[in-house]
Amino acid sequence: MPANRIDRYTLRRRIIAASQDAVFLPDGSTVRENLYPFRVADEAECLSVLEQVGLRAGVQERGGIDANFTAESLSQGRKQLLCLVRAVLRQCVKSRNGTNGGILLLDEVSSSVDQATDIAMQDIIRREFDGYS
Repeated sequence: MPANRIDRYTLRRRIIAASQDAVFLPDGSTVRENLYPFRVADEAECLSVLEQVGLRAGVQERGGIDANFTAESLSQGRKQLLCLVRAVLRQCVKSRNGTNGGILLLDEVSSSVDQATDIAMQDIIRREFDGYS
């Protein structure tokens, strides 16, 4: 079915995207706000996904998910990991609300990470987005 025949609300609900070029909220916003700006994902979900990608300890060392956040303090690879965290959190919230599956768009999501991190990211994507196109 052509995308222009699907209403925008439905289409946007079904797509999850992660890009190599991370966009973050302005300095002074929190880690949590940058992960899921609408505060729909709870703290346990945020910490669990941060743990999966290996960023939980670093976030905790900097004051936790409600501490102020500055994107410039992160390497490009860590920014890409945070993009993956966002995508996984969105999937968690969708799943919790009874919506499974959809379309996953990945734009060179692991282009700035080392090989071991790339492999870990691919494992997370396969596990968390089973049933997505």
